[in-house]
Amino acid sequence: MKRTTHVAAGALLASSLAGSGAHAAPLSDGAVVRVASNLVQAGWHTGRAVLDGRKCWMVKLDRPTSEGYTMLALSFVKSVEGATAAGWKPLPLATIVRSQPAQCLEEGAD
Repeated sequence: MKRTTHVAAGALLASSLAGSGAHAAPLSDGAVVRVASNLVQAGWHTGRAVLDGRKCWMVKLDRPTSEGYTMLALSFVKSVEGATAAGWKPLPLATIVRSQPAQCLEEGAD
């Protein structure tokens, strides 16, 4: 049985875009990302960003975590980075999380 979790919005990357004046969306559906969370095995977990039917950002993982999770909610990760031609670039996690409906912050695990 696959498990899905909504894994913690840290403000670790909030300042990366706050003063930049950038107007482009920091994340797009299907974007390749990696996330780190204190709630699953240590390290980076790669996957694709998915905007679910509730308008909540999730990461569909390339591989399940050791705990069996296949998706992580951005509302519950501590950091997120996007893939670029030069490697990984920090994304403004707090900005992304704040752009979601309130229900995305209220729900725990599925």
